[in-house]
Amino acid sequence: FFLARDAEQRAKYLDNIGRNWVEGIIWADSAIHRLQQGFDLELEKRKTWTVEWTQKWKRFVGNKKQHRVQHRVEWNKWEWRFFVETCENRSLVTGYHLVSGEAHIDRVFNSDGYGLKTCILIESGLNFAKGQMPEFASSHGFRGNCKLVFEVSTLRRAIQEFLDQTRPHRADWSKQLRQFKEDRYPWKQKLPVEYRH
Repeated sequence: FFLARDAEQRAKYLDNIGRNWVEGIIWADSAIHRLQQGFDLELEKRKTWTVEWTQKWKRFVGNKKQHRVQHRVEWNKWEWRFFVETCENRSLVTGYHLVSGEAHIDRVFNSDGYGLKTCILIESGLNFAKGQMPEFASSHGFRGNCKLVFEVSTLRRAIQEFLDQTRPHRADWSKQLRQFKEDRYPWKQKLPVEYRH
């Protein structure tokens, strides 16, 4: 979930998510609503397709080829652009503003392809954590829009629990890290002298 953040950055990151939780959820829910309202291909095609969008689309498809999952790319470039523009570089789970490298477009369920009704934009660390969760292994039994709603509500519950569990200790994370660096083996003092190395 944290990726390369140090202890102090982790605490600030969680504090920011917690502080902006309500505003973030409201924004994310409105973006999800827009995505589920339907896609107008003719309207999207009337918008200018720039060189920058071509580069971004090639990068997305190239990434899938590199990971040998290009056969799972189901959406066309206009659907993909509509998705990216609607998300505005914000997580659909927390509404958190994401910087380059933090944002992942991935499937809601590991069994699905990359399409307008089957994908989500989330924090890369959260995406890696989600990949190990059995809830998202298969979409069998799910239909239509409920896939995205299920994932978002499940991940929000997990994040809220994590925020609640870590809140009392977050302020001490930096202090604990400094203490650990100063004395990596505090348990050594409890050992008999002959066993200390």
